[in-house]
Amino acid sequence: MREKIRQMDFLSKIILILMIFSLFLILMAGTRGYLRRVKHSTYNIILNGDNPLTVYQGDLYVEPGYKAYNYLNKDSTSLVKTKHNIDSSIIGEYEVSYVISNFFKKNKEIRKVNVVENPLKYVDFTLKGKSIMEHNRTEKYIEPGFNVSSDKGDFTKNVIITGNVDVNKIGMYEITYTLKIGSKERSLKRIVNVIGDKYTIKLNNYELTNQDVTINITSNIKDFSHFINPHNIEVNEESFDFTVDKNGVYVFHLIDTDGIDEEISVTVSNIDKVGPSGICNGFISQNKTTFNIEANDPSGIFKYSYNKKDYENNIFVLDGVIDKADVYVYDKATNLSIITCNIEYEYIAPTTDNYLYQYKSDTLKYWIEDKTTYKTTHIWMSDAYNQMRVALPGKRGSLWTGRAIINNAIKNNNYTNKGLVAINASGIVGGGFNSNYTGLKPAWEGTTAIPFILNKGEVIRDSTTSKFPNVNYLTYGLKKDGYLGYYKYSNGVDIEKNMAIRDEIISDGVKDTFAFYPVLVEDGKVKRTDTDKNIRQSLCQIDRNNFVIITNTSERNKGFNYKDLAKYMVSLNCKIGFNLDGGGSVNHYYKGNTSKLESITASSRGLVDMLYFVEK
Repeated sequence: MREKIRQMDFLSKIILILMIFSLFLILMAGTRGYLRRVKHSTYNIILNGDNPLTVYQGDLYVEPGYKAYNYLNKDSTSLVKTKHNIDSSIIGEYEVSYVISNFFKKNKEIRKVNVVENPLKYVDFTLKGKSIMEHNRTEKYIEPGFNVSSDKGDFTKNVIITGNVDVNKIGMYEITYTLKIGSKERSLKRIVNVIGDKYTIKLNNYELTNQDVTINITSNIKDFSHFINPHNIEVNEESFDFTVDKNGVYVFHLIDTDGIDEEISVTVSNIDKVGPSGICNGFISQNKTTFNIEANDPSGIFKYSYNKKDYENNIFVLDGVIDKADVYVYDKATNLSIITCNIEYEYIAPTTDNYLYQYKSDTLKYWIEDKTTYKTTHIWMSDAYNQMRVALPGKRGSLWTGRAIINNAIKNNNYTNKGLVAINASGIVGGGFNSNYTGLKPAWEGTTAIPFILNKGEVIRDSTTSKFPNVNYLTYGLKKDGYLGYYKYSNGVDIEKNMAIRDEIISDGVKDTFAFYPVLVEDGKVKRTDTDKNIRQSLCQIDRNNFVIITNTSERNKGFNYKDLAKYMVSLNCKIGFNLDGGGSVNHYYKGNTSKLESITASSRGLVDMLYFVEK
């Protein structure tokens, strides 16, 4: 090719160069045109539904949908990215953004979303006419209708009518009017009793009731002979009452003097003698208690009541801290159920920058508050019974450092990538140690201070079947109800009593035991008032989910005394609190979802065990 170009005359070369240059200009023009079209092209985003959109408080936000097209009218909906921060539990104005973009340009649409109070309780909703009507089957039936009014708007279209009246058939019919606004609704019922020329049926109660219902049946024929009631018993009265105690279809027979049998079916559906079922959960936050009741009943819930005050909504907030509560729930038949609320403290995230560390997951949250002479670790667990554990040294009866014990537990239980908090617990070592903290004897050897030890539900040691000296040590454990308990053995000579304590620990569902003394707080009240200071580590429980570790790391004369430590626990709303091993045995480790184990303080002493809280 190069040879041919060299052989071309000068004019031919000029012509070839011009042709190549022209082609280059054409290509550049086309590329610039394409880029110009892309750069200046727009996407058209079309929002379905209302804008602004109204969402009622407590209801879920449901995206009405959207479509997007490019400048060639090609569907580009899949390229749209949406984002919003709507919290429908809080009244306010929110936005949903819809964004679609190319390299050059971004198109954006905004939908305004207003979360407003549900106006149902401000609506006047009543029936026109009577709620119980008698209608002769020879006449045309015209439904009287309903009234709905509110200064919050016109909600006539929100009323759904169900049921009908068959004027050609004698019997009782139910018309239901349901006013639904968002997820909340209110219903009104009308009973229409179609009567005829052969017989008349009436009920003593057409409304929902927790009482028996009486069916009155009357013959309207001159040649009446007798009735046969649903029990197949002959009744000679022209009018009689038949009482039923449950819903169902009841069949009567009207017999005339010629023996002609008229079968009459009566349906009773307004008896409800069973109270609502459900659960009540609550949480405490910022000195307020929020109740959340999830109750169900076929007839519907009428009201909720606590402390002699009625509430229409199943969620209500009261000032103050309420630890235990029984809520009264009434259905529309006035049946009452008493539901005990499970009230927990909300996990309180740090409100100050003065903290060492914070970790959050779906099952474990904790943060370590940094005080001058001590650290407070606030822990929340979704299932404390299965997340609070005690780790023993790898070889039972031996002594390891706290770090070695907890590292072994992490390795053996696959906790490497899970959050964890660990502290030393029991402090009882047989034979003790010398002044240089050396010559440690194996754990529990030569001591009866821990007569019964459980680890992961397995009995590690049981000395309750023999006599042992009197000790002040207590056995601690988390019971199956999710609360910490403590157990004190007798003076060592009452074997039968001590075996009973062992059996109590097992029956309480304790899976792991640890031991020390004393109990500082019980039932939310200070139990010890000793004023001797020392380096201490302690554990207290607020509720089934929330625990607090208090670790004093300063020198002895700046440490906690029992009185101040107990008062501090009470200020944190702890219901029960224990003192654990202290002094030179204090160990505190923590980590997030990595293998790196941090420490507040780490002793080189050999320990009996480590108490730890782990992410599920």
